[in-house]
Amino acid sequence: MVWFWMGPDAYTAKEVVDEMNGKAGMIWQWGALDFAGGTVVHINAAVAGLVGAFMIGKRIGYGREAMTPHSLTLTMVGASLLWVGWFGFNAGSALEANGFAALAFVNTLLATAAAVLAWCVGEALMRGKASMLGAASGAVAGLVAITPAAGNVGIGGGLVIGIVAGFACLWGVNGLKKMLGADDTLDVFGVHGVGGVVGALLTGVFNSPALGGPGFVADWTTATMVTAADYSIAAQVWTQAKAVLVTIVWSGVVSLVAFKLVDLTVGLRVSEEAEREGLDITSHGERRNCLSRLICKDFPKTFREVSLQVHSPLRRAFFRLQTGRLHRKQILNSQSHHHIAPIENDSNTANELSEMAAHDFPSRWLGRVTVLAPSRKMFVLGRHSRPTLEAHGHDSRRAGRAKA
Repeated sequence: MVWFWMGPDAYTAKEVVDEMNGKAGMIWQWGALDFAGGTVVHINAAVAGLVGAFMIGKRIGYGREAMTPHSLTLTMVGASLLWVGWFGFNAGSALEANGFAALAFVNTLLATAAAVLAWCVGEALMRGKASMLGAASGAVAGLVAITPAAGNVGIGGGLVIGIVAGFACLWGVNGLKKMLGADDTLDVFGVHGVGGVVGALLTGVFNSPALGGPGFVADWTTATMVTAADYSIAAQVWTQAKAVLVTIVWSGVVSLVAFKLVDLTVGLRVSEEAEREGLDITSHGERRNCLSRLICKDFPKTFREVSLQVHSPLRRAFFRLQTGRLHRKQILNSQSHHHIAPIENDSNTANELSEMAAHDFPSRWLGRVTVLAPSRKMFVLGRHSRPTLEAHGHDSRRAGRAKA
């Protein structure tokens, strides 16, 4: 085992200390500190994800087409649930209800909050404004970084780790991601990998009693902690670095073999047609929402084009067609409606139409979106109303055959 430990209750007498230490994993025997799994969970998963991203390849249209988040609301719900659950993840890793558990709990709160602020500040400096998606990413970055340090550093050290992780992971998902050239969809390596490395290394710094840390146990039978005079920051950081390197190599090699075996047996990637249609449909038989479902199902590919009209008492949206996909151009105050140029009818267009309708027209919007096709007309009444279909024009399939 690379990382394993019998736990504090295994040290029942001085005579069993050497025996218990001998049963522990290699990294633990080196003296590396990882309170709740920063190496074995986050760095491990990040490296595995990066290897998978390289082997599977980039998504169709990656780097050329806008791929916006489906729902920022659900993103925030997920980030909030993670934060709450992480208290149990970190504090529970103390294995006992003691001061280390309480310290891990407090650090999980404060370091994560510091990472959120750091990410937002960095994003504002880079782009002129902070975003909710950035705040959620900063929270995850802080949670990841404080995981190995939760009960191993003081509160001041935890705040510093959170701040450094916020800025470092922001660079990870912007600068490092471009340098690597991988299609890391959810920025696993940029957040979990970079954050995990930052947390692991800084644990060796702020664990020092001279910097407010609790130190590590020097004698397991008496639970005596190392003193500030005996603690070497350089030596401990080097031990942490060796643990990080072993984790990266271990996870990278094992993941490469696992992905290759899957590729040789069942394959790693779906067909281009299935990817364009959407894995929720082709692999799971589920559709994301009503607007996307109706456009895909009720306006088949025999329709060469459809037209979109946006009616609203408060706003109107202009869209332009670019390389077969819609892009939001501008939002203007208006009391009228606007007829938009014909657009191609495919699953990508359907999904993007749905995202735009949900994003640009809030729930209090009282207007409607009308999609016109050669044979049908679809009304979407507000954001939460059920869409309805109404026959309109001539038969599309007959028209398609006539054109052919």
